[in-house]
Amino acid sequence: MNFDDKLRWQYMCAAEVVNGRRLRGQPIPAGLKQYLQELEADSAEMSGSGPKTCDGADANRTMGVKEVATMLNITERHVRRIATRLGGRRVNGTWVFDRDIVENYRKQSA
Repeated sequence: MNFDDKLRWQYMCAAEVVNGRRLRGQPIPAGLKQYLQELEADSAEMSGSGPKTCDGADANRTMGVKEVATMLNITERHVRRIATRLGGRRVNGTWVFDRDIVENYRKQSA
């Protein structure tokens, strides 16, 4: 395994931890955020483009119910009620939302 592959795997592992904590509504330690940003910068310098997570999506583009509720200033229960309108999908029993779709919804409903 070469250095680029190791860097990509480190990024994917850190991104998975961050996404998991975000989806569960847990705080993300500042050191982990910084580590992920450093990995992104290193990878971008080496490859000319930012790294991707395992499924090809940007690590910071997904949101959990708690984040969506905060962004839209509604309750978590209401987020679950309108989840399909927000483009939500269930992953292992947890609602996951695309940040762009939620932002568009917020703009349209304002």
